[in-house]
Amino acid sequence: MKKEYKHKWRSKLSEYEKIEWVYSQLLELINGVDVDLETMQLFIEQIRENYFNQNGNLKNKWRSK
Repeated sequence: MKKEYKHKWRSKLSEYEKIEWVYSQLLELINGVDVDLETMQLFIEQIRENYFNQNGNLKNKWRSK
């Protein structure tokens, strides 16, 4: 199976669904089950993009006062 096709579902998930998926994979990892670390990293990177600018600083709307 081509890798592109195998992971096509990843682009269709909402941010919340990605967080839930990463959480479930972490639970599996704790229990000694092999998990998809590449997809976990990809989801975290995609989610982080919403909160950090190109310099790695928090975007203004997320800064604590």
